[in-house]
Amino acid sequence: MNMRNLFLVSATALLFGACTAQKPILESNPAFDPIRKTTLNERYEKALSDVESLPSSGEKFAVVGFNYAEWAFDGRTFDTKKNQEAIDAFNAGVKIDSLFPMNYVGLGRMALRNKDVASAQRYFAKAQSIVENKKYKVSKPLKQNTYIAIAAAQLAEETRDTTAARKALNLASAIDENNLELRLTWGDYQFRKNINNQSAAIAEYNKCLNIDSKYAPALYRKARLYKAAKNYEESLKTLNEAIALDPTFAPAYREKAEMSKELSRFEEAISAYEKYLELNNSCRVQQRYASFFYLTKNYDRAITEINAAIACNENNHILNRILGYSHFELKAYDQAKSFMDKFFAKEDPRNFDVKDFETYADIMIGLGQDSIAILNYEKALSLFPDYTAGYDKIATLYTNKAMAAKGKENEAKRIMYYTKAADTYSKKMAKLGEDPRDLFVQGQVLYFSQQYVLADSTFMKATKRYPESWFWVAKCENKLDVNQEGRAKAFYEKAIVLVGQNPEAIAKGKKSLAEAYQYLGLYYGNKGDLNCSKSAWMKVLELDPTNKLANQLLVTPETLDKELMAALGDCVLVTFPEVKKEEEEK
Repeated sequence: MNMRNLFLVSATALLFGACTAQKPILESNPAFDPIRKTTLNERYEKALSDVESLPSSGEKFAVVGFNYAEWAFDGRTFDTKKNQEAIDAFNAGVKIDSLFPMNYVGLGRMALRNKDVASAQRYFAKAQSIVENKKYKVSKPLKQNTYIAIAAAQLAEETRDTTAARKALNLASAIDENNLELRLTWGDYQFRKNINNQSAAIAEYNKCLNIDSKYAPALYRKARLYKAAKNYEESLKTLNEAIALDPTFAPAYREKAEMSKELSRFEEAISAYEKYLELNNSCRVQQRYASFFYLTKNYDRAITEINAAIACNENNHILNRILGYSHFELKAYDQAKSFMDKFFAKEDPRNFDVKDFETYADIMIGLGQDSIAILNYEKALSLFPDYTAGYDKIATLYTNKAMAAKGKENEAKRIMYYTKAADTYSKKMAKLGEDPRDLFVQGQVLYFSQQYVLADSTFMKATKRYPESWFWVAKCENKLDVNQEGRAKAFYEKAIVLVGQNPEAIAKGKKSLAEAYQYLGLYYGNKGDLNCSKSAWMKVLELDPTNKLANQLLVTPETLDKELMAALGDCVLVTFPEVKKEEEEK
């Protein structure tokens, strides 16, 4: 039954009962307790069905509203329609019975969800004023539950207020400190308050078990606490304990499926989710079950199950997302694009995730449409401030496009792409600060974009962390040395000194070292110093026996340089710093 029909039925019933005497005490109807338990077990559809037959009242709308409020969140995104259903239910409850406090608590919680803290505070204050007004004769259980619900709302939403939650919990504790939901909410408070020390939260959850040894929600909360600490094995162990205590407590199976998935125990994960589906057999759970195969990396099965489940609710556009992701993983890029296009066209933009844009960009790369990929990475960067991986992805795409633009006829295009790659690194470092690796890579794309002065200064900043940057500084200086004055010599020598005495660095940097010695060979040759020139060319051959110019000068009989061959070649080209004995022993 939708909210409008539910309101009409309730209003009619109250009209005929208007002449009856008002209850002397404002209290909860225990008939709604099984419905609340059904909501706790995430059987939201059943809760709505069961509540229809119960008496019309403000409490009835509160129960419906909280059911929708819990139903609206799927663990990742909020369903805006169900959020509105919750708000409509709470407002209808206020209209039917302006004194039932839980509808005001519900409206406060939804206001927090919508980031309207001021309205939330007014609603909570209204609920509190009702239960604390003696003329309304509010029962102690309803009064306590109102305080607990206020605290739970302050802790559950992103705009949480632990101080306000504590005040509400203290008021609830003054009524009955051994209430199970109270102790559970105290545990939630400790979890939010002391995020780096969860001993107090565990102690509160354990108090629940001391009151009722079969209270599965307490073990479920402990398991989620362990999950937050990435202690997945302990979380899984605790969930199994919860299931052993109450095999009908559905959330434990869903959470067990998640934990097993994190531990790559995919068969166990699927088995746990099948049990969750068995307990909560509804279209919603069938579709989540189908989607779960994607999370377990069984992409073919995910596609099959989603196609089978999609008919029961074609308005669940999240399934298009999962189909897009699954086809992407299978490298079926055309199908992946088609489903992602449907998702973007039909889903509420507030539910878009950074992965949606990143995946779409990756799909475009698979289809050879790098420019569209770059636009989507840029969109992800603009919409999600914490997302930074896109900078490197964009820079890499521009670099690849530059490398693909070969030949003199594509020089302008090549320079443009390298420049765009360099600009992307500038944007990244403007946001995140300068990083030696980024500077080193940026220096290279600046060099290839022929911005030698800027490349030179960029490499200089990276030299402390990356000594091989000195080779690039020297290359830049050589490009800038239009009068061939030997500007690069000192920098090549510095690079040789820093890199050329470490065996590991030598093995890794042979090409750069050979290039440095080649420069010295040419430099000394131009100066007429054949002894040092030969020494340099001999080092080139030592590092790179296939070096074409070195072979022409010193190896190939037809092209030998006789004067160079006659030189002794015993010149000391660079002087390495003396290594102390204790350093050698290290």
